[in-house]
Amino acid sequence: MKDAQVLTVVFAGSLIAQKGLHVFLEAMEILRSRSVEAIGVVVESSAFGNGRTTAHVKKLRQSAPPDVIFQNHYSGARLAEYLRTSDLFCISSIFDDPFPLAPLEAMASNLAVAGTQSGGIPEAFSEGGALLVAKGSGLQLAESLERFLMKAPLGRQVAEAGYASFRKRFTWSCIRPKNREIVEAVSSGANL
Repeated sequence: MKDAQVLTVVFAGSLIAQKGLHVFLEAMEILRSRSVEAIGVVVESSAFGNGRTTAHVKKLRQSAPPDVIFQNHYSGARLAEYLRTSDLFCISSIFDDPFPLAPLEAMASNLAVAGTQSGGIPEAFSEGGALLVAKGSGLQLAESLERFLMKAPLGRQVAEAGYASFRKRFTWSCIRPKNREIVEAVSSGANL
């Protein structure tokens, strides 16, 4: 985690109801009520690669706590740079998100993650990098965020474990041989 007076928590991804932005906003409101100094930043994308603001997002913007900022859509290098200058990443999916990319981008940016136990998220972080809570619980998410925000060494340890896991499991140099093996097995008719 970066050294700063007011810490930044980033939520990025498709802003559809299933991604649980409302849970993140609830958690940020709880932190605010506890006088925990943090700024929430929502990087908008209403659909994969699309920055169009939907009625759902407009409604959430109106109900967001004052310490939550909505940014335009960022992707690629621009998102990576934004993540590297943040303190913490949050994913609060309320559905069984099979393989969310945004938290992996956070891992690659050496950023600790607070998230929910849904879909492929626990598997992605099976070797570290996140504190995971029950999906749909703004209170548990707020407590996880607060732990990170109040204990900088914890955030650094979790971030380092996540980055090591990312380098070991999610870089092209480790994925390519596994992919090639699967393609060759399928081509030869072997049972996987």
